[in-house]
Amino acid sequence: MMKDASLLLQAPPGAAMARRARCFAARKSPSPLRASRAVVGGARRPRPAAAPLGATSSSKSDTWEDEFTSLDDRKADEPMPLPNLTKRKRIILVRHGQSTWNAHGRMQGSSNNSELTEKGAGQAAVTKSLLENAKFDASWVSPLKRAQSTADIVWSSSEVKPQVLTSLREIDLYSFQGLIKQEAEKEYGEVYKLWKKHPAQFEIDGHYPVRELWFRASMAWQSILRSDATNSLVVAHNAINQAMICAATGLPPNYFRRFIQSNGALTAIDFFPNPSAQGRPKIVIDRMNQSPVTPSWSKTRKESTSQKFVLIRHAATDSTDNATI
Repeated sequence: MMKDASLLLQAPPGAAMARRARCFAARKSPSPLRASRAVVGGARRPRPAAAPLGATSSSKSDTWEDEFTSLDDRKADEPMPLPNLTKRKRIILVRHGQSTWNAHGRMQGSSNNSELTEKGAGQAAVTKSLLENAKFDASWVSPLKRAQSTADIVWSSSEVKPQVLTSLREIDLYSFQGLIKQEAEKEYGEVYKLWKKHPAQFEIDGHYPVRELWFRASMAWQSILRSDATNSLVVAHNAINQAMICAATGLPPNYFRRFIQSNGALTAIDFFPNPSAQGRPKIVIDRMNQSPVTPSWSKTRKESTSQKFVLIRHAATDSTDNATI
């Protein structure tokens, strides 16, 4: 059973934190697919007492404690290189369907308090139909409920049990988690602006979330690509799937938000062995963000100058069917 929020180490201070604490309610027991540990939320650690006169201290100390702290995988290090391959591999990345917090505009991060909406379950069902002819040797899933519920639907016709991989959890957003986006903008001011405009430099609670995410994506690739499976399904989240795409193709953290993954959408990546024993695998992105819903125009602020384009390739021709150049 999931633990009630009252069992957290310490309730986060401040009005915003109090509001978030009210969101942490007990949940029902996870299905057999779920990870053995349930994630309720997180809390700031008590700050240490003031240092003696003359001692040095850092305002960047880690002040956050949650269910994933003990994993020691929150490192702003350079991503690890992809492992060498001896055979071709295809990986399908799927983002979970719409969650309750997606619908409310609440920042989820790696918290585990939101669940699939009816719309989200429908998106997962459409994604399943898109993959009905695909044959997978293995499946990997985030430890968070919204991803696991999506995997339950997408993977329902398979007898192979998905493996829970903690490195596939969504980006750790620390004190932002549980806040409505407008609340974070109002109460965190310049910190929130940095998150929106320069996410690779964004720091909160002594952490650099996007840099840590890139490192964790490289950890996930180590597990997935070193397995014996040739074709694997990965069901996770928007930010971590973006980071995995970028880590695979060698793009740095400042590419965050360049490859948005929609709810229920899938991305297919092919990995080919490099003839050079020391060379990184050749990467081909076969499809990107193939969504179960029709393209829509993003809602932007009045002062925004952003533009959105939808690129469509022609349908199959005699040449493509016959593999003619």
